[in-house]
Amino acid sequence: MTAAKQNVTRNSAEEVPETTKVPMGLKILVVVLGLAILGMLGLIIYKVLAGGQKTPTTAAPNVLAAPTSNAASFSDMDVKRPVGSLLVEVTTNSHEIMLHFSGPDGDTLIFIDRTKGTKHSISIPK
Repeated sequence: MTAAKQNVTRNSAEEVPETTKVPMGLKILVVVLGLAILGMLGLIIYKVLAGGQKTPTTAAPNVLAAPTSNAASFSDMDVKRPVGSLLVEVTTNSHEIMLHFSGPDGDTLIFIDRTKGTKHSISIPK
């Protein structure tokens, strides 16, 4: 097939096919879903970057977290609240529980080693 024998270009007189209009609802749906994907991606990035920060957990007084299977037994351990103080915070990690008490004489921190079953306390006067 050569250009001399066949018409390889369109004549201006030929009819150009009409373009199909996309419904407005479909355009809005695509924009909303795109924004949702960007929002989720932003949330994932935020969680990955903030993942190293641990927030303290609080519990009711005289409640200890259940020991893990390789931890020492807490059944014989007695943790007494300092006189006149209030349990402010309980923080845990894989090997330790910290109880933070606040009272009129100052703060008391009690550390419980989950692997050894021992405890020690630190008093911080006001």
